[in-house]
Amino acid sequence: ARTIERLKAERSLPYQAFAVLYRTNAQSRIMEESLRRASIPGRIVGGVGFYDRREVKDVLSYARAALNAADDVSWRRVMNRPKRGIGDTSEKNLAAWAQRNGRSFADALRQVETVLAGTPAVKRVSEFVELMDDLSRAAEEMPASGFLAAVLDQSGYVEALKKEATHEAEGRIENLDELLNAVAEWQDENQGGIADFLDEAALLGSNDDRAVQAVNGEHPDDAVTMMTLHNAKGLEFPIVFLVGLEENLIPHRSTTASLQEIEEERRLLYVGVTRAQEELYLVHAESRLTFGRTEPTRPSRFLDDIPREMLQDTDVFGQDIDDPRHLSRFSRNAWKPAASPTSVGSGSAGAAGAGQAGSGFKGGERVTHPKFGQGMVVGLSGDGAKTEITVVFESAGAKRLLLKYASLERA
Repeated sequence: ARTIERLKAERSLPYQAFAVLYRTNAQSRIMEESLRRASIPGRIVGGVGFYDRREVKDVLSYARAALNAADDVSWRRVMNRPKRGIGDTSEKNLAAWAQRNGRSFADALRQVETVLAGTPAVKRVSEFVELMDDLSRAAEEMPASGFLAAVLDQSGYVEALKKEATHEAEGRIENLDELLNAVAEWQDENQGGIADFLDEAALLGSNDDRAVQAVNGEHPDDAVTMMTLHNAKGLEFPIVFLVGLEENLIPHRSTTASLQEIEEERRLLYVGVTRAQEELYLVHAESRLTFGRTEPTRPSRFLDDIPREMLQDTDVFGQDIDDPRHLSRFSRNAWKPAASPTSVGSGSAGAAGAGQAGSGFKGGERVTHPKFGQGMVVGLSGDGAKTEITVVFESAGAKRLLLKYASLERA
């Protein structure tokens, strides 16, 4: 997001000049949230937003149902996901009983021996109620990340997807893995429970300006395009970011046992590389959250095929790492937009400058956090109470923290 802002300001480019390509749908979550934080419009081609995906909505519905017995929509959504052998007729009879008696759907489930007397569904519904009782207790006692892991395990949701053994099911499992990562990241910064995370997820899923504009009959075209490599065929953009160029992402972990499939992955990457008309950014992370744990990554083997003279290594601020004036792996000076008649005094540039100036911290500065220990400041964004600071900690890796709650001290 920072690089897009910089290039847009320097070259007066529209947002539609930029595209972000990735190997799996699950990778879009970080891109969506990064663009949203920077107030950059984005659109996903060939898919829906992360929090609007069926499996993500299903698991979050489990959480809502566990917290609120009166949430009929969530209880009805998850009762048969994964399939438990509770038919549509049984569900309709339970809903009708609840409506006649002015009771919640959860109450109807607890009266199943009366409502569905003598049917095979009685045992299955009773098992589901027992599951939800266990999850309700877990929601009160466990941290957010631990609770969602329990939902995936105890509900049998992931196990059911594994039994499907399809590419679509594999993609849904990756989305659920990314949901665990999202909760782990949120928990590190906020230390709240699952109810607090649900409030955040509701905002992320519904506060999409483009969706609101579409409902109002408006169709803005100027937005950063996000899509998988498979969906990028036949399209071109002036500036392309190929993200996640790491082993197990590209080539994907499911393809590494076959030379033929690895070559197909290589061709897929070639499709992404050739989408760039003017400039191409090849991006890989040093570490990545996997099932809620931070693990080191290895750059994709395909990067070794590119001649070094065709590459320029840059840091997180777009500065040349090989430049002798570069003082460290991370730039000591955050990028600031050049003053121009069109940018001086503009809302976004002025706000960013004010937030960074008033924070008291600067890029390259060493700081100490009570939980994460020592680290280096590598970025500041936002302004006022919404100022966020990005720090690379020696033991915990990179963290983005809300400055007013970060409790940072100079080392």
